Amino acid sequence: MLLTKQQKRWQDLARQFAQTEVKPRVDEMEKKGEFPLQFMKRLGELGILGIGFPEQYGGQNADSFSFILAVKEISKVWASLGLSIGAHLLGANPIYFAGTEEQKKRYLIPLVRGESLGAFGLTEPSSGSDAGSSQTSAVSENGVYALNGRKIFTTSASYASTYVVSALTIRAREKVGISAFILERNYPGLAIAKKEEKLGLWASDTAGLILEGCRVPKENLLGDEGKGFRVFLQTLNAGRLGIAGWALGIAEAAFEQMLEWAEKNEIKKDLMNNHEWEAGMIAESATKLEAALLLTQEACRVKDTGELYIKEASMAKYFVSSLAVETCDLALKLIGASALTNDLPVERYFRDAKLGEIGEGTSEIQKLVIAREVLRKSEKLVTV
Repeated sequence: MLLTKQQKRWQDLARQFAQTEVKPRVDEMEKKGEFPLQFMKRLGELGILGIGFPEQYGGQNADSFSFILAVKEISKVWASLGLSIGAHLLGANPIYFAGTEEQKKRYLIPLVRGESLGAFGLTEPSSGSDAGSSQTSAVSENGVYALNGRKIFTTSASYASTYVVSALTIRAREKVGISAFILERNYPGLAIAKKEEKLGLWASDTAGLILEGCRVPKENLLGDEGKGFRVFLQTLNAGRLGIAGWALGIAEAAFEQMLEWAEKNEIKKDLMNNHEWEAGMIAESATKLEAALLLTQEACRVKDTGELYIKEASMAKYFVSSLAVETCDLALKLIGASALTNDLPVERYFRDAKLGEIGEGTSEIQKLVIAREVLRKSEKLVTV
């Protein structure tokens, strides 16, 4: 794939960082479930957290695919760190999309520079993929909002200093009453629930937010009251592209394990006669990886034009997430019993990859989104 100089520079920088600084610590930190806070700060120093943001907010003003390539290289080495990057930007992006200049100066610039850590509180015990069914409430009184409710599965919740959360401010039908708020960690009435123990991504922190009369200044309302749902949809759309880049990294890592195994077992010396099954698995994975990269690149291209990229983001997220799980599964089958042990990282890749089919909207939700957008476009063509 041909890359621009800018894209190659960010890919190379991320790869060098991941291989030289991160890789030596991965096994130790992942097994301990140690959150990669020091690496998040380092990513801010390198400019990687700010790849897609304007220079006026501390960013690098680079294109979306440069960011995807950087996330891919980091996730290839350590998926927990790659996911932490995505979660951090879920906290930063809504401030960039809908924040006032004052909010951007106060909150966005430190997030972009890695001086503070962001988190995004949307999922609740009664609302997962349907973000519009939020039950957390926000009541305005004496210049502040009092928030009451609970958020679950909030990535990096235990370590974040800035949170963007949803709350229902207007008891209206459908989704018109959802508002967005910026919370600081030290706000009265905000508490962190216990860390979740997960199938994979042990070093990625997942916890809940408990809001009991949490007092939020009115100036921390993000966007217009009752209009937060659009902000969250825009945020999730960008996040789905990030998940695609993250899943690409895992898929590539698993594929490279397959190639190492084939090299070690001298498969290519007698490929046609005795190893048709193995050749088929390698060929299938290589082809789908190339297709996944191109699909993600196209979604980034559409995003950077300023056009709606809902369909493209969902397609990339759905296809690449499924491919990551599939590639890890094929790697396990090809390599055999040794891939099930801690001697090889394939079993970690397999456990980590499953998140991609669930987080940021399940694969089933992505199919609904894709179908809706395809049918909407078809309807316009017929009308014209």
